[in-house]
Amino acid sequence: MTNPVRLLKMRNEASNARIRYLNEHKPLPTEIGYLQDCSDEESRLRAVITAEYLGHLAEVEIALHTGMRKSEQYGLRWVDVDFARKVIRIRESKHGDPRPVYPNSTVMSMLEFLRTKAGHSEHVFCE
Repeated sequence: MTNPVRLLKMRNEASNARIRYLNEHKPLPTEIGYLQDCSDEESRLRAVITAEYLGHLAEVEIALHTGMRKSEQYGLRWVDVDFARKVIRIRESKHGDPRPVYPNSTVMSMLEFLRTKAGHSEHVFCE
């Protein structure tokens, strides 16, 4: 017995992407002192990173400014960063295709800072 629909080509499903905004909601009240003056999610996130995870500030800045997925960011190697052309090459995106990311000046500054600390590591970030 053969499958009658075996010759039909499968169509791609619609994108399941969700659009998210960092400052979409007002933060809940808190009793943590250094968060008292933070009126939005982004300022609160930056305050927590600065106060408790300062070594990860560059990672957060790059994530916020590029929109790269976690797997893209932590899979990034120095050979994928073209400082001269100001482009980051993502070898394999969510859909399996390569794609470019065009960093702004903040991201370029963070990458230059990280490069000075990288030593002989081929990866930009360590997970």
